[in-house]
Formats: sequence, structure tokens, C-alpha cells
Amino acid sequence: MISVYELYQHPLKVVLGLLVVVLWELFWKGLALWHSAKEGRKRWFVVILIVNSLGILPIIYLIWFRKKKEEVIDENNSGVEEAEEKEEKVEAKKKTPRKKKVNAIKEEDLEE
Repeated sequence: MISVYELYQHPLKVVLGLLVVVLWELFWKGLALWHSAKEGRKRWFVVILIVNSLGILPIIYLIWFRKKKEEVIDENNSGVEEAEEKEEKVEAKKKTPRKKKVNAIKEEDLEE
């Protein structure tokens, strides 16, 4: 077990240890923040940003609560399909002949 006296005698070990912890936390927090922002999860973004948990909370989010790639692909495809269906409806409306308002001229009006 490391005593406080040994840490005092070797400050480089303390600095390197803190650097490793900071880089670990920064990596996981950055990754989780990026995914939560991309998915529009504001509450998760704020919690991950504020709470320092040595990477535990971001890892939990990334494993259990992040949308999987298949879900994101399905959501994107459904949006594309809906847009294509709307375009087809618009095109079909354009192709149907419109009734033109024509001033009907009665034969009686011509004779006069």
C-alpha cells in the first residue's frame, strides 16, 4: 500500500497518476457528451457534463442508454421513405388534370 509519505517523496508519480485519471475521464466524458448531443438527449448531456465519476457514468450511458446503430438507421430510413411518399403524392396531384374554369358562352348570347 502506498503511504502519503511515499507520494510526498515522489511527486512525479502523483502528477502522472492524476494525468492518467484526467485523460480517462476526458475521453469517456467527451464520447458520451458527443453521443447524447447527437441524439438530442439534453438531460443526459447536462448530467454527464456536471457529474465527475471517473468515467463510470459516461460508460453506463454509452452501454445501456445510447441508441444503437440499427435504431438510428431505421429512424433515418423511415424519414426518407415518408419524404418519398410525400413527393409521390405531390407528383400524382400534378399529373391529374385540373378543371379549368371556362366562361361558358351560351349559344343564345351569340345569337344576340
